Amino acid sequence: MNIIGIDEEGNNFKVINGNIPIFLSAPHAVKQIREGKVKSEDALTGAITEYLCINTGANGIIRTCNSNDDPNYENTGKALRYKKKILKCISEKNISILLDIHGCKDCHGFDIELGTNYGENINNNEEILEILRLEFSKIGKVAVDEKFKASKSTTVSNFINKNSGILCVQIEISKKFRRKNEDLIKLLNTFENVIYRLSTK
Repeated sequence: MNIIGIDEEGNNFKVINGNIPIFLSAPHAVKQIREGKVKSEDALTGAITEYLCINTGANGIIRTCNSNDDPNYENTGKALRYKKKILKCISEKNISILLDIHGCKDCHGFDIELGTNYGENINNNEEILEILRLEFSKIGKVAVDEKFKASKSTTVSNFINKNSGILCVQIEISKKFRRKNEDLIKLLNTFENVIYRLSTK
């Protein structure tokens, strides 16, 4: 059942080619099916990812169609195909860092959360974590590994780190920063600074 989006040539995602060693992912840009139930998309995460790729030269992947799958919850079917495409791009483009972009509600007590699986998904690289924490703290409250830890083997960040060795962070953005207002502009500007700093490491 195609709930939303476009299925392009058998793939329910599109890839954006860039020229820096950073890779952005938006697996919940459209609705997901999780344990037989429809879950809402993480609003604007696809648009944010595409905007950042175009403006920074980052590489990226955005889910464009619901195919009864969830790339951040299962390692089978089209969900696995999404991750294998990322692995292929990592190999072909010498990618060093993956930022997996998600959205969350405003009720968790933070504006941005960085999920690193207690450091495992970033190979315990404190310098990279500090760059992310410092930049995002300029616009709001930042949490690390509190609610969305990316600790399960089915999450994009965990799976890609374990199968490629590159540094991977799941970034949860509160709804406040995904509305069409000045907070969204602050978010985009901060993300651009983050990507620039990471790309020069």
